[in-house]
Amino acid sequence: MLTALLMMAMLTASGVAATRTTLTELQIAGNEKVNSTAFYQAEAGIEYGRWMVQNGLDKEALTAPDETLIDLESIDADDEETYVRLSFDPPDEYNFRVNLVISGDYPDNVFAFSSTGEGAHAASSTVSASFGRDVANVLTYAAFGNSGVDLKSNAAVYSYTSSCGDTPVSDPSPTDSTGAGDIGSNAEVSIKNNTFIDGDVVLGASDDGTTATLSSTGTPTVTGETGVTVDQVDPDPLGAAEGDLADTFTAVAADNDNAAAGITGTELSLASASSSASKNKYSDSSTASTTTSTLTLTAGDYYFTDITLNNGAELIIDTSAGAVNIYLSGGLEAKNGSEINIQGDPSDFTIFSDSTDALVFKHGSDFKGVIYAPYAKVEMKNSADFYGAIFADEVQLHSSGEIWYDECLAAVYQKVNSEITPLSWRQDQ
Repeated sequence: MLTALLMMAMLTASGVAATRTTLTELQIAGNEKVNSTAFYQAEAGIEYGRWMVQNGLDKEALTAPDETLIDLESIDADDEETYVRLSFDPPDEYNFRVNLVISGDYPDNVFAFSSTGEGAHAASSTVSASFGRDVANVLTYAAFGNSGVDLKSNAAVYSYTSSCGDTPVSDPSPTDSTGAGDIGSNAEVSIKNNTFIDGDVVLGASDDGTTATLSSTGTPTVTGETGVTVDQVDPDPLGAAEGDLADTFTAVAADNDNAAAGITGTELSLASASSSASKNKYSDSSTASTTTSTLTLTAGDYYFTDITLNNGAELIIDTSAGAVNIYLSGGLEAKNGSEINIQGDPSDFTIFSDSTDALVFKHGSDFKGVIYAPYAKVEMKNSADFYGAIFADEVQLHSSGEIWYDECLAAVYQKVNSEITPLSWRQDQ
């Protein structure tokens, strides 16, 4: 009997211990469940907030919950008073609170979310995450030609900084070149005797991954790296064929500022300057024209099917009231000694082309601005001077021609992906 009582006591103690262990494990499991539920609610809040922002960016109309339009460009990274602070209510059957702070200078805005999820028995969990967009500078080359870049003997590529909001530099010296005069192609780069490049020679790749080739004859000088290999450079990053720029072409073709500048139709032709007032750097037997040899374009968007500047003609670009953009669906010929925007800054003036027709700048012509012609050939004849950047299908610079890359342009034209990608993630509690 004594033995039986002892066995019963032992069994009873074991049963009580097992019961207590089971109850404890149940409590732990229950706590883990409610805490996991709170955590998953918090994560759901992050995804919901991310979706709300992404949806707005895709529509180019990011709005607050009260449908007020958010101006991302008005946010100053150095001024917290300009930061945008929002809260999102959860959809039905969800239990989280999401706060969003948008900071950072456009287009490098940072979208920082804090989401607190709720579970049973007052359980809560907080997750923080931040997102940003990929931003790529389009104009990082002095001259880029998808099909080729060809620099003839004694041609030169330099770089400088025009203004970037500071005092403009109008006449840079080769000794002041900043070493950023890079050239590149996805197919072929050719440099000839006495060519001078104050920058790198960059070799991209074709659609099938074949690296571009470099041919060098004579004694060219490259101050940077020669034959830097990279992945394929997007041959049309702004979308002149299919994309945002193509849509802009359609809009400007229908509604432009040509008439405001006194231009009838869409063909622009300036006559040769008279012999007494000619700006031609070369001898010219042209007689004076009865039509104007100068024209001023003020801030606006202009659409042309063809542009011809005869010898010594001058296209003046006045950007005192804003940028000037020309949308060109045909060719351009700037004849001997003609000038385009010679008094302005390259960052204020752009010629966009969606055509395969060539843009030719003949002997001694001058140009300040950007040429974006991804399907056309841009040719600079002997002693032509170009300040800005050229992005084309093919670039050819003849003897004694000079290209000056303006470093201010790197931040002017950027390709901003609408999709926001994770920058950081953490569980706060």
